[in-house]
Amino acid sequence: MTSAVRPLRAGLVLAAAALLSGAGVPAAAQDTAAAAAAQAQAPLSPFMRHMEDARARIRDASWAAATDSARAALEAARLNRNRYEIFDAAMLLLNLLQRQGLHAEARAVAEARIEDFRGLGDDDGMAILSSRAIEAAMAAGEAPAVARLQAGLIERARPYPALWQVESGQRLRYAPAGLSMPLVQEGWALLGFEPAGARGDAARLDYARRLDGGGRVVVQLRIGYMETLRGQDGAQRLAWLESTRSEPYGEQAAAPAAVAAMPGLPYENLAQTRSALRSGPEGQGVIEAEWLAARGDWRLQVQASYPEQSGVEARREAQALLGAIAWDQEQRLFRERAMSDQAGAIDAEWAMAGDWQAAAELARAALPDAAFPQEIARLHTVMGTAAHERGALDEARGHYDIGLAAWAYAGKAYHDEVLYETALDRAADIAYRQGREDEAVALSKRYIEWTGDRDRAWVLAEDRPELRSARTGQALPLRIGDFRLKPIGPKRFQYEDLRTGTLLGLSVEQKAGIGDEALEGSMRSFMRDQLGLEAGGLQAVAFAPRLREGATGSLHGRKWVFEVAPRQGDGRALRLDGKAENGALAPAGMVFWIVDRGDSRSILRAPLAADGGGNARIEQVAQALAW
Repeated sequence: MTSAVRPLRAGLVLAAAALLSGAGVPAAAQDTAAAAAAQAQAPLSPFMRHMEDARARIRDASWAAATDSARAALEAARLNRNRYEIFDAAMLLLNLLQRQGLHAEARAVAEARIEDFRGLGDDDGMAILSSRAIEAAMAAGEAPAVARLQAGLIERARPYPALWQVESGQRLRYAPAGLSMPLVQEGWALLGFEPAGARGDAARLDYARRLDGGGRVVVQLRIGYMETLRGQDGAQRLAWLESTRSEPYGEQAAAPAAVAAMPGLPYENLAQTRSALRSGPEGQGVIEAEWLAARGDWRLQVQASYPEQSGVEARREAQALLGAIAWDQEQRLFRERAMSDQAGAIDAEWAMAGDWQAAAELARAALPDAAFPQEIARLHTVMGTAAHERGALDEARGHYDIGLAAWAYAGKAYHDEVLYETALDRAADIAYRQGREDEAVALSKRYIEWTGDRDRAWVLAEDRPELRSARTGQALPLRIGDFRLKPIGPKRFQYEDLRTGTLLGLSVEQKAGIGDEALEGSMRSFMRDQLGLEAGGLQAVAFAPRLREGATGSLHGRKWVFEVAPRQGDGRALRLDGKAENGALAPAGMVFWIVDRGDSRSILRAPLAADGGGNARIEQVAQALAW
């Protein structure tokens, strides 16, 4: 989702992302000097006019007037639904309110803006406004509001229920790691939370607390499962931890005095190391202290960011927070063989060898080691796909139900995930075949949204199960008989029967100016070069295309049927099951339906079997399409 803020570096900047007054500089604020100069020549928008007035009032220390102007700027930004302006104005208003001690009002403003960013689909904006709302509620002493806001924070993070539980006493437990962490603790509050969706990811928790000496101390915890720790002794673990600690960034420098003052982490049986970096002048900078620890198969990283001049208080408070975290009974999440090795073997079977049955056997063997949502989803998807290929639809449905439920908790872990696409596709196919029409359509729409590189003009219809072009009005059913639709390019689609592998290609909005002789030549070249087929005789057949609903004008259609045979020595000849191997199931013919509307042409192509098996189903697709 688009964000109102640029990605921020972990560590020092986590303080800014959580709640510091300069939090989250929006991308739109990074205008070039040339753009700013050009903008100065144009009349100011209501938003800019109110923002300029607020800044002028701040220079005059007229805090109430500045607050009124910032509030007006926020309303102007909301009218425009401009995420960058909303973010800028909200941050300015919150800073002004909290500077005047109006923490309850600041909480209300921040909480309302969470909903603004939810409507804009901006997860980062929601996270920052949520942290500001919790911080303001803490400062106002609004315990019920803190609890409500933290409940929303956890709900939005979508932690996998088998791994995370909210415990009594306002605590959050990460069960496999054996960690129990407070939501609030003597001035500390949890402001940010991102669970791990996959085994290789680390869960992240952000805390902050105001310091009596001024400023804030911010602590970030990152907890990750590390399969490579298995079998390492203490010296090896320590050496590995030392190799992974944070390096100076930009103007940062090592801070040995801060390291000397850092206590160790208060947990037993650890290999641990400490380091610290300083930003800014010595004695007046910002310290980033870091602890790294390993226990069992788990790695814990703790980063604390605080003003150097408040170091004694900050370290004391950070130690109090860490002391309130219980760490015991961490789990070992694989038996003899690492899950990464098992996953690699499974992927080799389905992704490289195309053997879903062999992959499913390995997935079934790995299932007892699965703990994280991504791996649970992947294993059940593999087993479901193997069952789907065998025709065991009820068994496949059970696996896909579990897999899709787990995918929903995988967070960012499943982006570009082929198996997620497979689960949506096959689950929709099963729902259609079992007569669960509403569920089938819903799954098909999710599949279409996820996959394909289609032209933006093609959008899912709200009232019908079809993909419709806003530019031409053409509509493609998501399903025709046993064939489902898949976008594969801006103006290219496929209809495929997932059970048989039969594949139909559809191109739309092509130029109709090319003559039939040149068109025939291009088709022969396509079959030879792309499909590994040598085209022989051509038979032209009459075809009357069906006019789409609401369309006007004339259509010109024809149907060309080519005799084809696999090219000698070409091992990639198209097969009737959609694969390109050895030509054993090569088609005896290729059929093309060509439809012209004015200067726009659409072409549907399909393979034909020698015995005519399945050819009637293919004809059904051509007749069902409206052109």
